[in-house]
Amino acid sequence: MDSTAIKNADERALLKEHHVSSSFARLCRETFTHNKDRDCTYASILKSLISGELPEGLSLFNGRYFNIRDFGTLGYAMQSAANLSQAAQLAMRYYHTAEPLLGIRLRIETDGVYFVMSNDYQLSDIAYRLVIEEILSLFPALLRSLTGQTIEPILIRLTFARPSYAALYRESLGHAPEFACEESCYGIPKHALDLELQNSDASTFALLDARCQELLQIMAGQQSLANRIRGLFLQRFLAHYTAKGACRSLNMSERSMRRKLLQEGVSFRELLEDVRSRLAKDYLCSTRLSSQEIAELLGYSETANFRRAFKRWTKRSPEQYRNSDASMRNESACRTVHKSIVE
Repeated sequence: MDSTAIKNADERALLKEHHVSSSFARLCRETFTHNKDRDCTYASILKSLISGELPEGLSLFNGRYFNIRDFGTLGYAMQSAANLSQAAQLAMRYYHTAEPLLGIRLRIETDGVYFVMSNDYQLSDIAYRLVIEEILSLFPALLRSLTGQTIEPILIRLTFARPSYAALYRESLGHAPEFACEESCYGIPKHALDLELQNSDASTFALLDARCQELLQIMAGQQSLANRIRGLFLQRFLAHYTAKGACRSLNMSERSMRRKLLQEGVSFRELLEDVRSRLAKDYLCSTRLSSQEIAELLGYSETANFRRAFKRWTKRSPEQYRNSDASMRNESACRTVHKSIVE
């Protein structure tokens, strides 16, 4: 890779601010020979690819590490849709909540369904190729996770030139792409839209659709630091639940963050507890996740710590909450966007 490919200071800053997906970060950390806990921003990953520390084309195997929980609330909402069509439409409405470094739109034609990706941030070729490959590699795993079936692509087109490792595309995606095209897209058969999803649930879908809308509103109207941190929590909780992780994404020191939050009359711990409480209730109401799995998603090292915290929040155990009539009433209330979180 050309180490001089990124010369624009604004692009370098953008790549330092954005982290790769959780699945790709896991893949990179497993591949690193040293300092495996390093910060996995696009800038740092590109640097490692340029230096040869990471092999070219590694991002194409990102899907092997994919888990639907990596998409957070959006992932669970997609999973609970009635069919692939509803899940795809939901993803198009809310994909901005994941802050991808490209644009995505859905185009339905007579012969197929196409996810069209565009270079909205005007990234350099080397950066755009990395972002595209990271996204492309997730399509087969995501579709299989949702439907329980392998959905073969009918077409893959990419705007950039054929790279030296082009053979890896077929190995990863099961289809050889066309390079140097007018647009980048991933196509699947049109009939795939009618496939029912494995974990479809109408009430869960309604609840999580509302939660995605809430996150979108927070991101659109972020003014206070507290709201920005809430948005980070709802976006990708495990990447931001520590003060260090949140500050890394906010590009500020922990001291500055705590001082500004104090001025707003709230602490980082209070924000963390509030969002943990609401996400725990959401997961108990709308998923079949066990207490252990929820504890892991919310950053607890021990399930017992989560259970104690949940009893402190609700005066009930997670099992009692999930099975109670009160949880159903709470689920209904959750469908209305919490006014307090956007004020």
